[in-house]
Amino acid sequence: MKWGTLKYWYHGASHNQGERPVPCDKSLRCQLAIIFSPEDVSLTAVKRYKCVICGYIYSPLRGEPHNGIPEGTEFDDLPDTYVCPICGMQGKGRIGKGGFDEWVPTKYICSVCGYVYDQKRGEPHRGIPAGTPFEELPDDYTCPVCALDPKISKSYGKVFKQGFEPLNL
Repeated sequence: MKWGTLKYWYHGASHNQGERPVPCDKSLRCQLAIIFSPEDVSLTAVKRYKCVICGYIYSPLRGEPHNGIPEGTEFDDLPDTYVCPICGMQGKGRIGKGGFDEWVPTKYICSVCGYVYDQKRGEPHRGIPAGTPFEELPDDYTCPVCALDPKISKSYGKVFKQGFEPLNL
């Protein structure tokens, strides 16, 4: 994974946005760790896996640091002893790697405003036809809602593709 230039860092009780600290309201926008500009990062397809029992999604982008699995660890590289962390806590048994299927998201949510990009719908009014996968959006794609809201634009700047998270629906 190529890391880009740090634009904003959000963590803890306040956020340092340039020289001005911003209070944390623990919303989705506060969970966004870093916003990159499009020239800094190229998105590649990430293979995610979903537990067939509980719906937990394993993503190598975040790993499971609390279970000793660092971010960047691909599903195939997980130890043979890996079990679903949710099923194990809920007493559903030790669901191992065999209980996961590859999951490909078709909806992505903006971590600042909550706008949902739906692959089935696309954004025809912006020249993005229905059926366009999120990964195939142009590198300079920005959230259409954040771009129109002057308060968001002033506070956060443009929210590019890197500011979206897969939506598990």
